[in-house]
Amino acid sequence: MELRGTMRNQFNWAGWIPMLTNSAIPVFIGNPGRAKTFVAKDIAKSKDLTPVVFELGRAVMEEASGYPRVTQRDSRDVMSYIPDERVDLCSHENCLVVLDEFNQGTDDVYAAFQTLIQKLNESNLVCGFMNPVETSTNGRVLSDPIVSRCWIGEWEFDHEGWLAGIKDGGKFSEPDIPVLPDDWEKYIPACAERVHSFLSVHKECIPVDAIGIDSTGRQEVLSDGDGKPYPTPRGWTAVMRSLAGAASVGANKHTCHKIVTGLVGKDMADSFFKWDAQNGMQDIEEV
Repeated sequence: MELRGTMRNQFNWAGWIPMLTNSAIPVFIGNPGRAKTFVAKDIAKSKDLTPVVFELGRAVMEEASGYPRVTQRDSRDVMSYIPDERVDLCSHENCLVVLDEFNQGTDDVYAAFQTLIQKLNESNLVCGFMNPVETSTNGRVLSDPIVSRCWIGEWEFDHEGWLAGIKDGGKFSEPDIPVLPDDWEKYIPACAERVHSFLSVHKECIPVDAIGIDSTGRQEVLSDGDGKPYPTPRGWTAVMRSLAGAASVGANKHTCHKIVTGLVGKDMADSFFKWDAQNGMQDIEEV
């Protein structure tokens, strides 16, 4: 098994693993100058991907949906759309798509990129970076439809590694990045059993379609609309796949807890791992 970085620190593994398992788009929250773009480019290099950057704070919807033009067809004017060169690149090469200034897009930009991301995920990796709302220029709280497609968590800056690089004249070591083995999906059944067993007992953790009380007496688990992770069926599926990826690279308990927290929220993560421990499920580090 090939691993890069230390097993002790596992900086940002909780976000990279959902990305590498194509479970969710990691959106890291961190102040400027914390080597976020540097690490993303290093991931692209390690995976032999071409880095492609969109700055959503300055983006227009045409960058994701295509630029319109009128053409002639059978003596009639028809509308066609020319893709942005970065989108065209993603359709011909394997890329790491970086959505920078993630919380500074307009509603039109988010709508266009939400459609684009579904296509990009088929053959490319996608991640996002954002400053905290209170320190962002034109920052905004992310909407529930966007949150439900993402893993959201704090960016972990390697202070010791940065200081060592400064002392070494700017020769910074490669960041801590997990490399999933080709057979990582073999861990899915065991992780799926853990999630299924938990939800079978804690049915209140399963979101229902209608708001309020359903026919079985369960109450919908609602988002607070604060831009933080909350439980959805998509989120629990991402938990299953992401924990399988975590098991394949020997991720520690702290990383696994952050994975689940970033997908379905801290309260759900606490409940899941408390139940997991009480019921003697196989430890993720022993799988």
